[in-house]
Amino acid sequence: PSSLPSLWRQPSSSSHESKCPDKLLKSVFLDDAELLEMRYEVVFHEGDDAKDSIGLLCVSLIYTGAAGWIGIAFSESTRNPQFGRKEAIIGIP
Repeated sequence: PSSLPSLWRQPSSSSHESKCPDKLLKSVFLDDAELLEMRYEVVFHEGDDAKDSIGLLCVSLIYTGAAGWIGIAFSESTRNPQFGRKEAIIGIP
């Protein structure tokens, strides 16, 4: 990634490197017209002790229509989107 998520930390064990697979096999369409597909995999990494267990979300968004940009965002907030930690990624096709 061009920038790491705000709470990213490297696992303490350098002998195991987590990385995204070459092919993302899981997928879901995010719209009724099936123009926007999200392909994804979750890669788990177990560190030297339980607190070093982390996961890596690997995502590819594929839009088959015409678009000027595409984006995805994650938030911890439940009712009020103004509060909570947020991460967003915007890409230009």
